Amino acid sequence: MYNYYIENTYAAYPGSRLPSRFFDKLTEEINGYPAYVVKDSDKLVGFCFLNFYKNYSTFKETAVINCFLTYEVKGLGIGDYCLKKLEEDARQLDIKNINVMKIIKEGNAIFEA
Repeated sequence: MYNYYIENTYAAYPGSRLPSRFFDKLTEEINGYPAYVVKDSDKLVGFCFLNFYKNYSTFKETAVINCFLTYEVKGLGIGDYCLKKLEEDARQLDIKNINVMKIIKEGNAIFEA
């Protein structure tokens, strides 16, 4: 799913497809922060996570939310639910600032916060 965003949108920053081992690295990077697999019934429709903004002590109270969803769930409120859930999680972690980028474009990225 992340590779879809790489190839078809500007919501994911790498310029080319990533091997599956990239996701192991991503999992290590977000260690200690909340992350969720998003399902609709039994079907995987996305993933979202909270992560540090920059690895500087001056940003210790700042995080970024990332949420990647399939196009077919657009308009169902799933992205909004993910955002609210991760905002709650951030409060519990004493995060005071959250960077969010929202991209909505027909046929492309639905939501990348």
